[in-house]
Amino acid sequence: LGGVLGFGGAIGHPTLTVINGLGLPVVVEVQGHRITLEPQAHEQVSLDKAKHLRVTALTRQVVQIQSFAESVEGSIHYVYNVAGGTALVEWTAVYGNTAPEEPRQLGAPVWLASRADFLFEEPPKSLSSSTKGGRKTVVSAFPADSPRQILSHAEPNQRRHLLEMHATWDDPSSRHLIDWLIAAHDEPNAAELIHERLRRYPDDMSALRLEQDVATPDERRALCERTHQKSQQQPQNLDLLYLWLRC
Repeated sequence: LGGVLGFGGAIGHPTLTVINGLGLPVVVEVQGHRITLEPQAHEQVSLDKAKHLRVTALTRQVVQIQSFAESVEGSIHYVYNVAGGTALVEWTAVYGNTAPEEPRQLGAPVWLASRADFLFEEPPKSLSSSTKGGRKTVVSAFPADSPRQILSHAEPNQRRHLLEMHATWDDPSSRHLIDWLIAAHDEPNAAELIHERLRRYPDDMSALRLEQDVATPDERRALCERTHQKSQQQPQNLDLLYLWLRC
């Protein structure tokens, strides 16, 4: 009886899985839940039905990354891909005599509803079945160590957003930051992205190097002059010396 009541109580309650594809820890606030996620981590919570569910992603320093409203209903399972920070794929694990299926690229959405059996988890190695076969659907994220692969599986209108989010928010210590910045270097708004990053991380050496590369000749001369002056004022600062020598 307890099992039946527990199952019955869960009917009609939506669930949410949050995955953090950005290169910094995030805090997600949703319907009274406060979820802290390291890069590439995910977590699932149960929600109440709501027509205007407010979802907010913040840095640990309580700087807002993103905030929006969605409606959630029924027993549907939703996925929040923080800031659209990674590309997703739905694939099928097959067992026994079941024919394989082609994976379905989902792009890099911020929010989606999913009927998959497993979200960002490995499916079981085997499946008990009286029909000698079966299948389980899985939604996975692309590995963080392949920014170009992530970009290649994003839809065209999502590519720029991906670059903006990683170039703006990824921590300077993020292992793959330089790959994201190099990819952003080819964008028409590369200088704007680098300047926005330096507003948030003024001492980030990766961005300071690229600032020289994306500058126009006149901008670069002025930038290098400022760098030279700073280096002379702080002769012990080897980062400034490096940037001046690079000029």
